[in-house]
Amino acid sequence: MASVAFPRSPKATSRIGFGCAYLTGGFEERSNRRLVDIAYEEGYRHFDVAPYYGVGTAEDVLGASLKGRRDTVTIASKVGIPRPRLSIQMQLLRMAALPMRKLTPALTRKFGTKIVSSAPANRDYSPAVLEASIRDSLKRLKTDYLDVLLLHDANLADLTDEVLSFLDKRRSEGNCRSIGIASAPSELIAVAAAHKSSFDVFQYPWSIFDAELPKLSDNAFHITHRAIMRAFEALAGFPAKGALRLRTLSDAIGYDLNDRIVLSKVLLGASISRNTNGIALVGTRRIDRVRHNATLIYDDSFVEAGRKLLATIKLGMVTLGA
Repeated sequence: MASVAFPRSPKATSRIGFGCAYLTGGFEERSNRRLVDIAYEEGYRHFDVAPYYGVGTAEDVLGASLKGRRDTVTIASKVGIPRPRLSIQMQLLRMAALPMRKLTPALTRKFGTKIVSSAPANRDYSPAVLEASIRDSLKRLKTDYLDVLLLHDANLADLTDEVLSFLDKRRSEGNCRSIGIASAPSELIAVAAAHKSSFDVFQYPWSIFDAELPKLSDNAFHITHRAIMRAFEALAGFPAKGALRLRTLSDAIGYDLNDRIVLSKVLLGASISRNTNGIALVGTRRIDRVRHNATLIYDDSFVEAGRKLLATIKLGMVTLGA
């Protein structure tokens, strides 16, 4: 299994991580726990979660699913965005919407992207709130430490001396083994320039439209996400122009990108090839996609295909429109 060394940790972990934004408890807990079980069986060893995910329940689902496996995985959770509450009414609405999600996967994917990428405005990074959030997350995850604690959607202005001192103390005490920030690349560049030694991990969206990784601190550990989500519909979603682009790219890399499973794997492979010492996150509700993406944990052929894809784009053989 291809693995990467995780910062400030004795563990190595998988180069593909499982994003837990869609894990939800309540009526959906049983099926979502099965999703985590299958991800683990397929070789995923890094799991990314947050209090905000799964209408506030994703950490509970993940903690229950990883019971007895904690020493074999790395877990990232977050602070700064408050935990919502999953009411009975919300559960009933989600259950009622399930048939529509299955019938219209493209619309669901687009809507899901908007939800995952849209954080509420009432963020709070004050130390007292962060302390309570960490304590709650550890309890729900059934663990006494996080491999990395990420400030969720933070920017440079949020990083007061008080906040940085609190984070450094948590790292030195060991219940948050490394400290990171999950935000937009532009925000991370500003943070890295101002606080080079404060953060071990930087997490941000990346796709083939971005080409290069953002320039951060020399020892930064990069975790990327949305490699498939953003590029998939842009490449395959417009029949005439999309077909020409895909045919040109397919000829260049030797893979049929009109096959949507192949296209997804190559886009993920591009992310891994650009970030060879970090992690590429993927999230999905579907078991078949969990298994398809897991191929890249063991097989470098799609990583090489992703590298060729990036080289082809750099040569200007096709014009991409995000």
